[in-house]
Amino acid sequence: MRKTVWGRLAAFFVLIGLTFTVAPLVPTAHAAVNYWTATSSLAANASTLTMVAGEKKSVTVTFKNTSAFTWKKAGDRYVSLYTQGPKYRTSVFQAPSWPSASQVAKLKEVSVKPGASGTVVIDLVAPMKIGTYNETFALAAQDTAWLTGGQITFNIKVVAKKADVSAAPTPASIAAGPTGTILAKSASQLSLVAGQSGMVTVALKNTGAKAWSKVSLSLPSAMAASSSSFRHLSWLGDDMVVANGPFGKNAVAEITFFVTAPDINGVQNLTVTPRADGEPILGAEFTLPIEVTGGAADVVDAPLTPEGAVAQAAEMIPEPSMRVGVLIVDEETNNEVVIGSDESAVDVVTVSGTVLATIPVGGKLRAAYEGGTYSVGAQTVSEPVRFVPQIPNAVLTIRNFDRRLTRDTSFANNTFRNVLELRYNQPNDRTWLINELPMEFYLRGSAEVSDLSPVELQKTMMAAARTYAFYHWAHASKHADEGYQVDAYRDQVYWGYGQEERTPHLTAAIEATRGVIVTYNGETAITPYFSRSDGRTRAWSEVWAGAGYAWIKSVPVPCDVGKTLWGHGIGMSASGATCMARDGQLYDQILKYFYQGIELTKKWN
Repeated sequence: MRKTVWGRLAAFFVLIGLTFTVAPLVPTAHAAVNYWTATSSLAANASTLTMVAGEKKSVTVTFKNTSAFTWKKAGDRYVSLYTQGPKYRTSVFQAPSWPSASQVAKLKEVSVKPGASGTVVIDLVAPMKIGTYNETFALAAQDTAWLTGGQITFNIKVVAKKADVSAAPTPASIAAGPTGTILAKSASQLSLVAGQSGMVTVALKNTGAKAWSKVSLSLPSAMAASSSSFRHLSWLGDDMVVANGPFGKNAVAEITFFVTAPDINGVQNLTVTPRADGEPILGAEFTLPIEVTGGAADVVDAPLTPEGAVAQAAEMIPEPSMRVGVLIVDEETNNEVVIGSDESAVDVVTVSGTVLATIPVGGKLRAAYEGGTYSVGAQTVSEPVRFVPQIPNAVLTIRNFDRRLTRDTSFANNTFRNVLELRYNQPNDRTWLINELPMEFYLRGSAEVSDLSPVELQKTMMAAARTYAFYHWAHASKHADEGYQVDAYRDQVYWGYGQEERTPHLTAAIEATRGVIVTYNGETAITPYFSRSDGRTRAWSEVWAGAGYAWIKSVPVPCDVGKTLWGHGIGMSASGATCMARDGQLYDQILKYFYQGIELTKKWN
C-alpha cells in the first residue's frame, strides 16, 4: 500500500537526522466538539490507594466507548491515557512501562467499537517522599481530542517502608569511592522514532562525605560494544554531559542530557553511569528504556510553493521568514495566551491588518480562540490575531506560560523574537501559537548541536539545519494546512530566544555561515547524518530502498576504523565530522567530503 503523505513526511524528518519533541501533541477538544466521549467504570473505593514508598502497583481501569468513533490502539488517532491536571506534567508515580513522561498507558485492545469497553493497565511506582497525592489521568485520541468523561483521579497515600539495614552502605564501600542516589528523573522511559532525539533531566544527590567538583553521565564500558547507538551530537566524547560543582554532602546536581534513538525497533535499554571526578558513583547507575519505532525511511517530494519556485530559480533571495508552531493553546495555559514585551511596544492586529490594540513596553494582553471567534482583551474578531513588536525582532514573552512549572524542565523557554500569531486550525481542531521570525534568528533558537562542540562542527550542523528549514519553507509540507512550516518539537528542536541567550558560540557559527545551504545541481540537497561509522559511510541504496541520490556515496572515515556502527550509516558520520573539525578541516570541506559533488550556495545575505 502506498504510504500516506504524513507517513512519508515523518520518514523524511527521521532521514535527515534532525530532532523532534518527545512530548505528545494532544490538543484540547473545544466545548462545541463532544464526539469523543467515554465513561470510566472505576469504583470510588478503587481510586483510593495506599502504597509503600518505592512500591510498584498496577491498576486496571475499564472505559466504555460512548462516542461514535472506534478507538484504536495504534495508528491515526490512537487512544491512550495521559497525565492531566495539568497536562504534560511529569508524575512522581511514573513507572518504567510508561511510553513517555506524560503518556501513562495505551489500550490493551487492538480496537474498541462504540458501545464496547476498553481497558488500560496503569503501572504506578510510589515516590520515596511520604504523603498523600492526587494523581489525575485522562484518555485522549492522539492529535485530535481529549475524551469527555475519560478523566480519572487517584487519591494515593504513600507510607514509609521498613528500614533495610542490609541496604545501607558499609564504611568500606563509602571509603572505596563516591556514593550517591538518583532522586528523580523527568522520564523513566522514552518513546521515540528512530533517529529522533529525546531529553531527560536527572536529580543526583551526593550521599557521601566528599564534595564532587565535577559530575558526568557516561555509558558503562559494556555499552561501548553495543550494536545500538544512543549517541547524541551534544555528547562530549564518551560523556553524555558534564556538570561543574562543587556538590557537597547532600547537595543535588540537576543534569540534563540528550539521547538519539537507534535504528533498531523495539525497547532498547540505555544504562547510564554517573561519575564524580571520573569515578563511578556507587548506587547511582540507572537504566532508561527507550521504545523505538519507525526504523528506516524514504524521502517525500513535497511540491514547491510559488515562493519556493521563485526562490529556487533565483541566485539570491531576501532572507526567508520562518513560521514555527511553538505552542498548542489548551488547558496548559487555560486556553489562552497573555503576551507582552519588555523591549518594545507591541501592535495587536488581525491577519488582514486591522489594528486592535497597542501593548506598552512591559504590559500584557490576553487573547484566545473561543467558540468560533478570537477574543483580544474585550474585543472579538473572526480572524487570526498577530502580536507585532514595533521594534523588528524584539523579544515577546508568553507571560502565562512557563515550562518549568507545567513540563518540569530546566528553562521557561517562553520568549520569542518578532511576531507571535494565534491561529485556530479547523481540520485538526486545535489552536496554535505560531512564531514568525527571520531564518537566521530561528536557527539561533534551535537546539541541534552543543554550544561546546568544535566551531567547524557547529558550522557544519547549522548549514544542514538551515537546509532542512529552507526545504520546508520552499515546499508545501505536512504543516501547510495549519499555517506554519516547522513544529518546534517534532521537527527541529526550537526553544526560542532563551536558547539564543544560552548559546553564544552557536550564534557565532550561524552568523559565519549566514544564508548558506547545501545544493546539488542547483536544488536543495537531502543531507542525512548519523552518529558514528565503522570506518566508512554507506551509499543510500545500501540501506534504504530506491536508486538513492548521486551525492550520497560510501566514503572512508579513518577515525571511525575499528569502531561499532552507530546509526543508519548513510551520509555524514557525526563522529567523523567532529574528528575532521578537530584536525583543522573547515565546514565546507567536511560537508563536501561526506556529500560528494554538492555545492554550498549562499541564498541570502
